[in-house]
Amino acid sequence: SPSKSISKSNKKNTPPLFHPFPDLAKKDARQVRYNLARQRQQRKGNASYGDLLERQSNLHTVDPQGKGTIHRVYMCATAAQRFNAGGHKKALLLGTVQRERKNAAAGSRTKTSLSSQPTEDDFCPVAKVHALWEPPDAEDLSSLKAWSRVQKLASYLGIVPIGWIFSYDKEEEDSDDDEKSCLLGASELLFGAQLQIQQMKQRGREEGAKIVTLAMQSSDGATEAFQLSDVCVQMTAEGLLLDSSSSILVTTRHEVIVDGRETKELDPLLCVVNTALLSHEGMYVLSTKSTIKKKTGTLTLKTRKALLKALEEEEESPPKKSKNKSAATKDTSSLLSLLCDFSTLLVLDKLMGDDTKTEELCQCVSKWARGQKKGTQIPATLQRTLQSLLSS
Repeated sequence: SPSKSISKSNKKNTPPLFHPFPDLAKKDARQVRYNLARQRQQRKGNASYGDLLERQSNLHTVDPQGKGTIHRVYMCATAAQRFNAGGHKKALLLGTVQRERKNAAAGSRTKTSLSSQPTEDDFCPVAKVHALWEPPDAEDLSSLKAWSRVQKLASYLGIVPIGWIFSYDKEEEDSDDDEKSCLLGASELLFGAQLQIQQMKQRGREEGAKIVTLAMQSSDGATEAFQLSDVCVQMTAEGLLLDSSSSILVTTRHEVIVDGRETKELDPLLCVVNTALLSHEGMYVLSTKSTIKKKTGTLTLKTRKALLKALEEEEESPPKKSKNKSAATKDTSSLLSLLCDFSTLLVLDKLMGDDTKTEELCQCVSKWARGQKKGTQIPATLQRTLQSLLSS
């Protein structure tokens, strides 16, 4: 019949479900067998040992996860102060994931001829936040629509999405509800898991899984770091977790196993992994005050004037002769220091509308931010383009 042919064509056109952790996946066929086993149990009035094993093999088992893919997180102190400017907000964390010694003090010890060489076990993966992107409208972060331009600019700077941060109100100290100890609810778990799934699709399962969630207290800026457990991310990919703000517990679409029991309610603490949080200075956050207007997403008047002033000063300054070359160059250090801000670069990228120019600008800024200040300069043609755009 026509209806059957339509349903068959829809099944063929439906893309296969992406499993972040295939070893933890529960296929749809297993769910069907689980439903049949429950029906048999209801008809019998009791269940055999085989029925119980069959049913539980089709359900996710949620246990506390000991450790995540990231050993510790370094949050940019300047970005944290900028983010804590007030209100309930969400922002994307951009940075790098690298390896360093598990014990940082071990690297500073004096080495002798008897010192052993460090092994792979002496190092651990760490995430370092170098930039923070907060969209003009906080809801845009949840829609994941404006991320293509953000991720492209980040790739030019050599950074990638490594997590997200949200702010919350401090709970009353006289509250006797112990269940409110976890800062992450269903909506936070879902968003963090969806972000990780997206990155695992784009960057691969191993690298994309290195995603962190930071929760900041809006009153005093106290921040905690988490990672989501593997089973939480897998259940999100299967559509098992339900978004509900009415309950502290997380509701699931069908039963899962917790402590050997079947339940449809999960404690969020079972879905997170506590992660050590340290502070450092990121490369692409200029100051604690935002360089863009929150409502419109355009440059503030102060930022625009500062950039124009730097461009004018460098245009009027006499060129410096290089030691190795006869050609003269101009010092663009003041301009480059102002451009070491991800939000500013994102606005300039939109104004230029040219990926080639944006990539060229980001390469100069990236070299400057990573310490290659000698000889790094912005081409004169690119300076004229920036001056024209900022003056209009």
